[in-house]
Amino acid sequence: MSKEFVYSGGFKNDQIKGYGHFEDFLYKAVGEFDKESLNGFGVLFSKGNTLIGQFKQWNLFGFGEILFSDGT
Repeated sequence: MSKEFVYSGGFKNDQIKGYGHFEDFLYKAVGEFDKESLNGFGVLFSKGNTLIGQFKQWNLFGFGEILFSDGT
């Protein structure tokens, strides 16, 4: 996660936590955040690809699907 980003959504104890929307110069994400990471179910848009599923610290973890920019 870059130092410059925009986040709207849940907070707890001044930290990103809960459902929200994140955007920086590389990524856009919508989903469940915890400890300032995409953790739980979410959708991550990166470099023309779309990742949908369960995440753990910004990585697909468990069930998920990747839609590549070329349509595969």
